[in-house]
Amino acid sequence: MAVATIAAPLAKNESPIPGYEVIDMQWKIQAFPGGNYTHTTGTIQQVVAQLNKINPEFEQNVLAAVANWTRDSESAHKVVNEKNWEYESHYCFGPFPPAFSRRVYEGIAYLESVKGQPVIGPGPGQCSRVSCGYHAAIWWCNDNEVELRLDEFNDIARGAYGLYRHCRDDTDRCSGQLFFQEKWNVIVRENDC
Repeated sequence: MAVATIAAPLAKNESPIPGYEVIDMQWKIQAFPGGNYTHTTGTIQQVVAQLNKINPEFEQNVLAAVANWTRDSESAHKVVNEKNWEYESHYCFGPFPPAFSRRVYEGIAYLESVKGQPVIGPGPGQCSRVSCGYHAAIWWCNDNEVELRLDEFNDIARGAYGLYRHCRDDTDRCSGQLFFQEKWNVIVRENDC
């Protein structure tokens, strides 16, 4: 059964959780395969646009990787689940208005297609919007008192995929929050982009 919600989409810089601070996602990413790392901020979609100015083929390469990832969903699910990695808990919908599942999946694919190591400042209560396209956002939040560094962006994508998999309604929309023992979480929700 679908859960009705009256929550509105977030403004671009509004926190997904009351009392949490929004900070821009910081990226250390290569504009050219094997090239030097570039530091930039924003969502993955904004980063792709910025790096495309440095390397006009960057977006084409990312979009090709995204297309391959989304087209071969069996392979995508294998990549998402290959890490023996468990979350502590999750809940679906709640205060988060749902986004179209297809758009959430595209955000997951974008995150799977980039190489690098995500870093978020010390919390508790720090969130960065790592993906936002077509009103579907993926947020990463840190409740540690120290800076948090993950092995790869796939870790955030895996959290979003857990919500995509477990929190879809009968209108093919999803939202929710997934928590990890290491005191970080991922939120999927509708958002102004």
